[in-house]
Amino acid sequence: MGKITGLERPQDVPAKVMLLYEAVAHLIAEDVDMNSISVATITEKAGIGKGTAYEYFDSKDDILVCAIIFYVQQLYEKVEGLLTSEVTFAGRMKLLLDEMEKGQGCDRCCSGTRYVHIITDRSGISRLVAQKMQEEPLRDYLPDAVCERILREGIARGEVREDLPMEYMICTLFSKFMAYLMCVNSVGSLKMYPEKVRPYLYRSILKELCVREGEEL
Repeated sequence: MGKITGLERPQDVPAKVMLLYEAVAHLIAEDVDMNSISVATITEKAGIGKGTAYEYFDSKDDILVCAIIFYVQQLYEKVEGLLTSEVTFAGRMKLLLDEMEKGQGCDRCCSGTRYVHIITDRSGISRLVAQKMQEEPLRDYLPDAVCERILREGIARGEVREDLPMEYMICTLFSKFMAYLMCVNSVGSLKMYPEKVRPYLYRSILKELCVREGEEL
């Protein structure tokens, strides 16, 4: 097998590459700065030699970008699975807020909060990930693309307004999700309580984007 591109199907990822991906995931869970990490740190965590890593990747950045994209794909598939269980826009909003709240205090390697942060901030690695994810079919995994698909399906069912620009609705929906992620992950003096914030945030989504506000949370 040649160099890894990040476009491989999960079942086609070699076992040693999976060890590298898992090592990166654990380092992310430990809040290690991705921009200052070394290949040696990754391979030591993975339990393999540096030479093995270079058989599959040309650089540390390639390892990090491909690992992050791999877990973004896993997150995307999880979200897609949730969305197929509920067809209404209001119901989908509940499901997504539920999933965000489950991550409160969570240190799982594939925490959605961590990966959304990585692909939306402005750090060096994040820019490389964002650039790579503009390629097809990775473009579908970006948060704005997921929001757009949910909105368009809501419009098709007559639940979501058609009079607002799609760009505005995407921005509105994504910003409210990010606000809730900040809420469920707040600590210390900035601690917020999701159970107090969620009903208002949920209703604000429906009030602004829906033809009718719909059901109560």
